[in-house]
Amino acid sequence: MLESQEFPSYIESVADILSSAPAPMTFSSIMSAVEKSQMLHRDTRSSVYRAISKLYQAVEVEPGRYGWLTTLLQGVHVRHPLTADEVRRGYLMLDELEHAVFCPEFFQSQQQEHQTLTIELLGGPAIQARTHVERRTWSLYLGKTFVQWLDSQGGQERDDAIISVLDAEEGRYSLRLQPREAKIRQAVRDRNIQIALAAEDIATADQRVRPYLPAWDLVARLVASGHLYDLTPPDDLHYVMDQYSMLHYVEGEGYTLSAPKSALSGDGRISRGERRSDTEDFYSEEPFDVGSAPWEDDLLDLDDVSLPGFREAMDPVEFLGDLDDQFGESCGAYELYLSQYEEADHPAPPLGHAEFHMLEAELEYLIALEVEFNGLLPEQEARKEELASRLFIDPDAWPNDDFDIPDYPDYEDPPYWGN
Repeated sequence: MLESQEFPSYIESVADILSSAPAPMTFSSIMSAVEKSQMLHRDTRSSVYRAISKLYQAVEVEPGRYGWLTTLLQGVHVRHPLTADEVRRGYLMLDELEHAVFCPEFFQSQQQEHQTLTIELLGGPAIQARTHVERRTWSLYLGKTFVQWLDSQGGQERDDAIISVLDAEEGRYSLRLQPREAKIRQAVRDRNIQIALAAEDIATADQRVRPYLPAWDLVARLVASGHLYDLTPPDDLHYVMDQYSMLHYVEGEGYTLSAPKSALSGDGRISRGERRSDTEDFYSEEPFDVGSAPWEDDLLDLDDVSLPGFREAMDPVEFLGDLDDQFGESCGAYELYLSQYEEADHPAPPLGHAEFHMLEAELEYLIALEVEFNGLLPEQEARKEELASRLFIDPDAWPNDDFDIPDYPDYEDPPYWGN
């Protein structure tokens, strides 16, 4: 019989040893266990090291000591800010941390069948949930019962779902609702700082081996670090990395401590950009680019205006001030926006009255296009969601009869700017 048929591979041996261990093991303990199932040779030690490095779930919890991710996840708590669509339709869009929590085996092969999990709702029933792909992003479908439970709890968008791992091996989890009013913001900020510092330490050690740390590797090591067992979970991972850490995300590569060129200002210092709102959608396909300033992207950039004499004729401050004069000091819609802005505890300054209505008009037109053509282009859909989040407006609640785009536009109809 061939050796490969008689003895399991080192990867299989190490996986079996660590996955069945109730607690992390030292390297010497793993070696001793391997000796019982493998034919030893001169390269056994290096073969075991290579096996550990190739197993995503084999995570180093401290130098020379390794644990199995599925086992380490027990007792982990994760915070998930709910969006309006998730509350209405009963699903959660997962970032890398949440995906690893619900499906720790996925990142080993990057392939996974849709699996069924048990979610125990606090004050409600235990429901069956299934992983699936929503908008090209891994999601957890919870269904109608979850929507009804949220409604009975008074849940709404921007509340937090607190997910706790009961047994990742069996796929059992608990979920409780934390209203945004009950969120102790200082405690959560402290946790954000702890996670950010831990991530920087992990990236610093990893950078000796490779320039970029993949997000899923960062997630596994954060779990192994023990920082996610606290009953007060930090904010969304992407938000924490963007706002509290010095790490930079490079699309298609991962996190790095080296600032990308786009993040450097003219004097060579890192330009951090504006803080992002914790009500933004953190479930895009890639983490946020920390070099961008999303609040500034929406505002009129007078530096790019090429009309002769425009800048000489109108100063930016005077331009927006004149608009505010036209709109008046306030109105019902703007007062509602300000009250929602204060409740959201935004780190960025509020929009002016004129700015609010300018962006509101842009959102209205995008919704009208969606109604007219039964859909939007991907970039238009992203812009619509961005505006809705920033203005605290639910696009689905906008009455369709407010739109003035003709049902059958043709060349005899006036252009949209003339309606």
